Amino acid sequence: MTGRRKNHHHLPDRVYINRGWHFYVDDAGKWHKLGKIWDRSAKERWLELSEGKSADGTVAKLLDDFLEECEGLVRAGKRAKRTYDDNEVEARALKLVLGRTAAHLLTSRHVKSYLNKRNDKDGRPAPVRANREIALLSSAYAWAMGRDKWPKIALNPCYGVRRNAEAPRREYVQTQQLVCFGKIAPDWMRRYVLLKRITGLRQGDLLRLTPANITDRGLELVTGKTRKRMRFRWSWGLRVVIDSIVASQGDVKKLALFPARHGGRMSSQGFKAAWARAMTEFVASGGVKFRENDIRAKTASDASSLARAQEILGHDESSTTARHYRRGVAKITPLR
Repeated sequence: MTGRRKNHHHLPDRVYINRGWHFYVDDAGKWHKLGKIWDRSAKERWLELSEGKSADGTVAKLLDDFLEECEGLVRAGKRAKRTYDDNEVEARALKLVLGRTAAHLLTSRHVKSYLNKRNDKDGRPAPVRANREIALLSSAYAWAMGRDKWPKIALNPCYGVRRNAEAPRREYVQTQQLVCFGKIAPDWMRRYVLLKRITGLRQGDLLRLTPANITDRGLELVTGKTRKRMRFRWSWGLRVVIDSIVASQGDVKKLALFPARHGGRMSSQGFKAAWARAMTEFVASGGVKFRENDIRAKTASDASSLARAQEILGHDESSTTARHYRRGVAKITPLR
């Protein structure tokens, strides 16, 4: 930054006027332009930069309040931690573009523009990511409507705005891929893949499994996303995998079937990092990359029927199972 800087006593610490502009200088020495006039907008920007707080009445503040509410639901066991973690990432992206806008002044035009122009960090279009972020924004507005803290919000600007088209993922993991991956992945991850292959459980539900979920009647749990009670009755394959997991823990009593290194429950971030390392090694050895959630889709695809797949995955609607999880080649018996 060149030119003379002058500090004024009426301005907060680290705020300077230089060449007719107000700047805030952060701890790293970076200059952030606030505006020519020390008005409400400049003060709000200074507050965000200096204290990390969102200005009252803005979209950023609305998202913060909504996430605070969601955090309470997570503590009460009414919302999945994985969903909350995803929402935090989505909220950060929304704040970068819409955060400083007054919440009651956001319009459907702003929302549609966001859906059309959202790019990833490499500058490539990210239409699906934009859909997820606007879904969070819509939930935040629906939550705020009618609340005393947000009296000016009477409409949800996301209602009626057509989302970006999404093509269902069609990649089907071959059994041989899983076998080869299991030879490279750590032993605990190989057992994780086997259990997911049999049950089709979501990542969060698998990481929450504890010895208490193993009963005489089978593997019992309440799913984190839908709060559905499920029991996988004992079969030969399920018994072999569970016995292998229990035996791998030895005499040490673990808090989870797939614990972290310190013995506690593995976080989704920890699992994601471990999965990325194993997948990188797998691809380097000549394997074809696949996602962790593709295993759940393989379970549904390999089921004998759509009804059976819906039952295993615990979906209320068969259309969800058919559209997003039944992949591969349909097996059809000819009429004659």
